[in-house]
Amino acid sequence: MAIAIEGGFDGANPQDPGAIEQLGEASFLVHPFSEDGDGNYKFALNVRANNPADAAQPLHLEVDWADAEYMADRNFIHVGSGFRWAFQPAQVSGTRTIVDIVLPPGTSYIGLCPAYNLNDFLALSEMLVRFGYARQVAGQSEQGREIATFRLGNGPAPVLLTARFHPYETAASYCIAGLMRWLGQPFREQEALLKRYTFTILPMPNPDGVYLGLCKRTAIGGVDLPHEGADGKDATARALLALITSLRPAAWLDLHGWMHADEDGIDCHDQGLGERFRSAVCSPATRAVQGKPVPPDSAQQRSWASFAGNKWKLNLASGDPRPGSLHDYAFSQFGTAWLAVSYRWPGRTAQQMGALGGPTLQAFCAAL
Repeated sequence: MAIAIEGGFDGANPQDPGAIEQLGEASFLVHPFSEDGDGNYKFALNVRANNPADAAQPLHLEVDWADAEYMADRNFIHVGSGFRWAFQPAQVSGTRTIVDIVLPPGTSYIGLCPAYNLNDFLALSEMLVRFGYARQVAGQSEQGREIATFRLGNGPAPVLLTARFHPYETAASYCIAGLMRWLGQPFREQEALLKRYTFTILPMPNPDGVYLGLCKRTAIGGVDLPHEGADGKDATARALLALITSLRPAAWLDLHGWMHADEDGIDCHDQGLGERFRSAVCSPATRAVQGKPVPPDSAQQRSWASFAGNKWKLNLASGDPRPGSLHDYAFSQFGTAWLAVSYRWPGRTAQQMGALGGPTLQAFCAAL
């Protein structure tokens, strides 16, 4: 029974069926799509593989990125669904990623990063209301999709949390989902934060880009939200700009993913904030599971280096406001202390990416 590969679904890249070629029996060539050709963000790949047999079958897959500059960062793939993903090293030849997979029976998804589609977020949204989050609609995207926020806490300081402005960066979605599950638990650390801050969380600020399987923008010819959103050039950008203006956040934690193999990233306006976060993210105060410290000799403690990253790269924003930057708009207008964190996939499972959420929020609040 023949294996089939398809795109054209929620979050798929490529969307065009013609971009998937069958080279032979159980052998396929995929041409991923980039909405603006920027190789620095051309990492979106999400296809669905169906194995109708009762047993696993071999699959030969080649992915032609049509971009030679960043091929060193395209030397692996993930296969799976939900929270079950297998990391598999791949060969690189020219502009192609080449991999041979043993595909299990049924439906699997194949991507450079584990998939997290718009429907996954909608399922999360239903759960969050049961955790006590107050859901509000901040606006609509250019294509009419809701841009939803979730509020929790009653503290005097408003804090904004966002994730995944760039659609390919699925690490941010897994991380913010874990953060929100952690923050909704009734334990001492969470209760202390909720008394100090009121959190407004925007887990899916770019629903159009995620649904369309894009790399960076809201649409073809659309907006790169963190870098151009303050210009208000489309409905999504205007909704986010209005949210920031009405909230006037004292602080803003913005979660991203990136393709660095062995380091995580920090971008911020203030070196002191970045360094305090970096030192706090692996401190004993952040190593808690349901409010209980993790024993120093436990397996979880020993594996914490894989959660926090082998090393950190700290990037400081320039002193002058950058035209279009939502971060700089918030800082210049309201004095918002902002910090953007980028997490890598290599070396982490989907469960570990989710487990980063709570410690990331704790470290950010400790750094303020």
